[in-house]
Amino acid sequence: MKEFDRQKIEVAQTFIAYHRADIVNAHRDNTQSQWLEVFNKLMGDAYGEVRTYDDDPNWKEIEIGGLDSKTGQPVIFEFYYKEVLKCELNR
Repeated sequence: MKEFDRQKIEVAQTFIAYHRADIVNAHRDNTQSQWLEVFNKLMGDAYGEVRTYDDDPNWKEIEIGGLDSKTGQPVIFEFYYKEVLKCELNR
């Protein structure tokens, strides 16, 4: 697995871990491609607005509402993600 895919999967798994049990259980058997889909949906604002903070474009945050969080209270999920761009040299 590529390092940047591993980072995306870790972010997705941690994000889901902050949710209530039925949401966590629904993702228990996710494959790598399903975890990458969760990450892509997260970054595409499917779960709410992902914001940049701390004057660093690599630091992100999203609020998990109280109805979805495992604590029953709103949670700010913060994560660091530096996008890796693929470049090809034309010869």
